[in-house]
Amino acid sequence: MTGFSQIGKSDLDADTGRLSDAQIIELLASEIRDTSTRASTFILARERILATVAAIFALVGAFAVSGSRTYIFMGLPLAIGIVVTYTLFLNNEAMALGGYRQALEEEFTRRAGVPIFQWESTIARNNHNRVQVLAVLALLGVAFTASCVVALVQAFATQTPGTWGPEFSALYIAATIASILLAIGTMAACFLAQERNRFKFHMLVASEFSTLPTMSKRPTSSSAE
Repeated sequence: MTGFSQIGKSDLDADTGRLSDAQIIELLASEIRDTSTRASTFILARERILATVAAIFALVGAFAVSGSRTYIFMGLPLAIGIVVTYTLFLNNEAMALGGYRQALEEEFTRRAGVPIFQWESTIARNNHNRVQVLAVLALLGVAFTASCVVALVQAFATQTPGTWGPEFSALYIAATIASILLAIGTMAACFLAQERNRFKFHMLVASEFSTLPTMSKRPTSSSAE
């Protein structure tokens, strides 16, 4: 593959002084593959983090229940919120790269005349709206709601004399409610940004490409005469 850093004046078209369509197509194909690699890095990091956090949550939960330290669950919504927010941050980077790749694929098809690369421009764009995605979001909502209920029950339980921390029960209740609201706010903001950024980056790059004609549309010295 010919990289941008390897292009010199000798590679430019003699008539127009620009890159030929063949060279541009080659560069587009190379950038599409590089973009896929970068997106895969974020996706793999997300999967590893989720697997690790799930194991940690299981161990902490077992420790809390077996040792009668269920007050630990007051921090469960905030912990879930932190994990989901960071996961959405990684997913946001992957989605932005997806929008960028979609514009690259469309420009490749426009210049090559053959839709060789179709993952983001055709398949993923429709796949993101499938029922499975909504099901995952619904389950995540149920899990987070359940964690909020458990956290509030534990927080209000501190008001009972003889339980853990009754002297600071008002503080625990306020902190638990505040952490729940904070988690909801950050997760909602990241989710909305994720959906918006994919569209924004796609339109930004696509608008740049739309101003560039193909070689067949560029005037040559012979046609100008």
